[in-house]
Amino acid sequence: MKNIVIALISLVVVFSCTKKDETITQMVKFTVKPAYVQEFRKAQVNSLNNSLKEEGNLEMKLYGDDNNPTVFYVFSKWKNEEVYELHKGLPHSKELAPLFKNALQVAPDILRFKDTKPAHIDSKPLISTGNEQAIFISFKVKEGYSDRIIAQFEKHAANSRKEAGNVFFDFYKVVGQKNAFYAYENWKNSPEVLENHGGQAYVKETMALLNEAVDGKLEAGIAMATEYDENTLNESYTLEKLWEVENVVMPESMLSIPNHDFIYVSVINTYQKEGFISRYTKDGKLDTEKWATGINIPTGMAFYNGNIYVVDQSQVHVIDLKTGKMVKTIPSEAKTLNDITIGKDGVGYVSDIATGRIFKLKDDKIALWLHSDQFPVPNGVLIDGNHLIVGSIGAEMSPNLTPAQYGSLFKINLVDKSVEVIKPAEKMGALDGVVKFKNGIIASDPMHGKIFYVTNYKKELICDFAGSNADIGIDAKAEVLYIPSLFHNKIGAYKIVKKK
Repeated sequence: MKNIVIALISLVVVFSCTKKDETITQMVKFTVKPAYVQEFRKAQVNSLNNSLKEEGNLEMKLYGDDNNPTVFYVFSKWKNEEVYELHKGLPHSKELAPLFKNALQVAPDILRFKDTKPAHIDSKPLISTGNEQAIFISFKVKEGYSDRIIAQFEKHAANSRKEAGNVFFDFYKVVGQKNAFYAYENWKNSPEVLENHGGQAYVKETMALLNEAVDGKLEAGIAMATEYDENTLNESYTLEKLWEVENVVMPESMLSIPNHDFIYVSVINTYQKEGFISRYTKDGKLDTEKWATGINIPTGMAFYNGNIYVVDQSQVHVIDLKTGKMVKTIPSEAKTLNDITIGKDGVGYVSDIATGRIFKLKDDKIALWLHSDQFPVPNGVLIDGNHLIVGSIGAEMSPNLTPAQYGSLFKINLVDKSVEVIKPAEKMGALDGVVKFKNGIIASDPMHGKIFYVTNYKKELICDFAGSNADIGIDAKAEVLYIPSLFHNKIGAYKIVKKK
C-alpha cells in the first residue's frame, strides 16, 4: 500500500505543471493479484460505463493483457485537469479505492501523454466487436534520436491509418520522462492483416530505426491486449448445426484453410485398413473421398506454404494442396505422434501423445523440443502468438479418468519453454482439438462429448455432444466450427453464435 501511495504522490508532482485547460491523455497499467482478477475486471467495467457518461470524458477504454491475465490497462482522455479532478471524486471512482488497496500486486504504472502528429484519432465512437488486436509499445530512445523517431512515427501513423485492417494508430510523447514514447494501435485481428502490415516498407524503415535508437530491448515494452466492455464481459457462445455427414469411418481431424473452398478430413478408416484424406466442400458435399492416400493412421493436420502436413504415427507426410500428391515424408524417433501446428515462419510443433513430449519440425527434421511432467498425455497443439497452446488428455491415457486426473490447457513460451496452465481450463477434461476463436480458445473433450470456450478469464461449455468429438477445425472468418466424431463415424459443421 505504501508503494501505491508514493506512486500517486509522484503523479501529482510530475503533472503539477499541467495547464488547467490542457486535455489529459493517459494510460494506466494495473497488475492484480490472481484471486482478485474477476472482481477487478467487473469493477473496472462498471467504472468504465459510468465514466463514459461524464460530460468531461472524451474517451475511455479497458484492456486485458493477452499474455498475462493479471494485467489490465485503462486508456482515458479528459477535457482538462478540472473535469479529471471532478471524476476522481465521483462515487463510482471512490468505490475503486478499497479494491485497489486489496487487489493490486504493485503500484499502478501511470503514463500521461502529449500528442504528436498526425492528430489523435477519437476512438470513443468505435465499438469493440471482440475481434480486434490492440498493441501497446512503450520505449525510450538514446540521446539525439527523439526528433528522428517523431518524424518517422508521423509517417508511420499516417500510413498505418490508410491500411484496410487498421482501426486506429496514435503516437505520443510520455510526459515527465525524457526521450520516452508510446505507440497505441488497434488492428482487425487476423493473421493476414498483421502479416500484411509487417511487410510494408514504412514498417521496415521504422523497425530499422528503432533497432538503432531504442535504449534497452524494444520487445520488453510491447504488450498485446484485448478490449473489454459490457459486451465482452458477458460474451457467451453456443453452436448451431449447419450440416452433418454420416458413414465416415473414424474421422479424426478436420482442417479448414483460409480463403480456400474445401475442407479436409483425416479418415483413419479402422486400424486394420489404410487411412486417407477426404476433401469436402464447405457445405458438406463430398468432393473426393480418397483425395490423398498412402497414409496408415492419419491424425492431426496443418497447412503451410501450399502444403498440408499430416501426422501418421512416427512420421509427418507433406501433401501438395493443388494435386493431393505426397511430396515427402519426414520421419521421427517417436511412435505416437498425434497433432501438429505450424507457425508463419514454417516451424512446426508436434505432440507425442504417449510420452508427454513435444517435437519440433524444422528444415524437414523432427527433433525433441520439450518433455514436461505437467502434461503426460499431450494431444491438441496450436501456435498462438509467442506461445504454444497444448490440450492434455490428463494424468494418463485412460477412459476412466477421475475429475482430479482430467487434462488442462497449457501455454508454453516458445522462447524460454516455460509452461503455465491456463487457469480457467485447469482440469477441464480429456482434451483433444484446440483452435483459436476471437479472444480465446475452443477446445474439444471427446471422452465426455464437450466443447469449451476458454479465455484468460473464464471457461464456458458451448456444446454437449454424444461424444468422440476429436480434432476440431475452424473457419474463424465465417465463425464455423468443423467437428469430426471419431467413434460415431460422422463429421459436421456448426455455426458459432452468441447466446441471446
